[in-house]
Amino acid sequence: MNLMQRLSAAWHVLVSPSASGVETEDEPTVALRRDLATAQLELQESRDALRAALARADALEKAQAAQVRDGVESHLETLFADLAAPLSQLRMQAALLAAGTVVAASDVMTLARRCAEVVEGAGLEAIGATGEMMPFDPEIAQPLAGDVQMAPGDTVHVRFIGYRYHGRVLRKALVEHKEA
Repeated sequence: MNLMQRLSAAWHVLVSPSASGVETEDEPTVALRRDLATAQLELQESRDALRAALARADALEKAQAAQVRDGVESHLETLFADLAAPLSQLRMQAALLAAGTVVAASDVMTLARRCAEVVEGAGLEAIGATGEMMPFDPEIAQPLAGDVQMAPGDTVHVRFIGYRYHGRVLRKALVEHKEA
C-alpha cells in the first residue's frame, strides 16, 4: 500500500462518524480508532510484502528449474554429439551386413569401444571387467545362475560387466564362482 492510500485510509477512519451517529468522539475513542487504522494498514502492508516475497520466490524457483533443465539439455546434447559419429558408423555397418557385405568384427568392436568410452566419460562406471576375479558383493553383483548361492567375499569370476552411475547401481555384474 502506498503512502497516499495509507493517508486516505487513516483520514477516513479518523473523520468517519461513530456507529451511534454522534459526530464527535472522545479522545480515547479517537486514539483507539487511530490505533486500529494503523494496525489495519500494517496488516495490509505485511500481506502485500508477503505476496511480493512469494512471487519473487516463485520466480526464483522457475528460473532455477530452467537453469537445471538447460544444463541437463546441454549435457545430453554434448553426449549425443559425441555418440553420433560412432552410432552412425555402426548403423552403416549394420546396413552393409544386411546387404550381404562382410564387415570385420574388429571394426564393429572399435566402434563399440568408442561408444563405451563416451558414456563412461559422461559418468557411467563399469563394475568389474569380463574375466576378472573379484570378491562377491551382493550390492554390485549377482550370480549368473539363479540357483547358485554365494556369500559376500567369495571369489567370483565376472561374466557380464555391471554398471553404476553416480554411485547408483544400474545393472549388477553377473558372476560365477571361481573355476577350480
